[in-house]
Amino acid sequence: MTVGEIIRAIKEKSGADVSPQAGDRLICGSEQASVSKIATTFMATSEVIEQASKEGVDLIITHEPTYFTGPDRLDWLTEDPVYQEKQKLLDRTEINIWRFHDYMHLAKEGDLICRGMFQELGWKWDKQNIIGEGAGFKRFSADIPPVSLRELTASLKELFGLPALRVIGDPDLVCRRAGLLPGGVCTFLDYEELPMEAMEEERLDVILCGDILEWTIPSYVRDAAQMGMPRAMIILGHDRSEEAGMKHIIPWLQPLAPEIPIIFLESGDPFLYL
Repeated sequence: MTVGEIIRAIKEKSGADVSPQAGDRLICGSEQASVSKIATTFMATSEVIEQASKEGVDLIITHEPTYFTGPDRLDWLTEDPVYQEKQKLLDRTEINIWRFHDYMHLAKEGDLICRGMFQELGWKWDKQNIIGEGAGFKRFSADIPPVSLRELTASLKELFGLPALRVIGDPDLVCRRAGLLPGGVCTFLDYEELPMEAMEEERLDVILCGDILEWTIPSYVRDAAQMGMPRAMIILGHDRSEEAGMKHIIPWLQPLAPEIPIIFLESGDPFLYL
């Protein structure tokens, strides 16, 4: 199969109505290139590209941008030394990169990133977890076995390989209903109230979130906790709140290219904790 054939098969299976201006496009390479091995990843970092080359991968399917802005714009980058070195790496390895973003989040069968995260967390995924702009994100919630905020945080640190997590709320709060607001959902400047509405409407004890604006949901949860209300949040960061979706997408992808091996390459948490 060629790169182009695989891309078209993915788009057809997703069934999403995606804007032509979306970031889902071939970032580098050729649609005519033959594919012998595929890697999925959250972000095509230089280390991921090097590892893919060692593994014999010729197509990387990445969720997030390769060139540091949402649309992978190059107009500001051509003289930048970081871009130039990364481009040399891509030229040397001859790897094709396609971005799989909106076609994942807007898939007709539900948000494939969130579904993978639910699988990683051991939460039940059901028909209520369907995607929709704005209000749809509020429905990524689940009933979980009763667990203290302290214990839940410890389990998440172990699951995602993190030495620390930022948390707001009473560590002894018993959490029975949790919500996932992954990636940039808590940073929609045109819908700042979304996470607070989600917490109230979905009766959430705790929210696991990706990126944050500190004057929105963190301020809301802090006020609630200070007034003795059962509210808490755990900040995973963008990467940790979405990456598992790229690991668990492999069984969804494999029937589209049954003869081509597909592996997952972890890009990992970008931060050091000093």
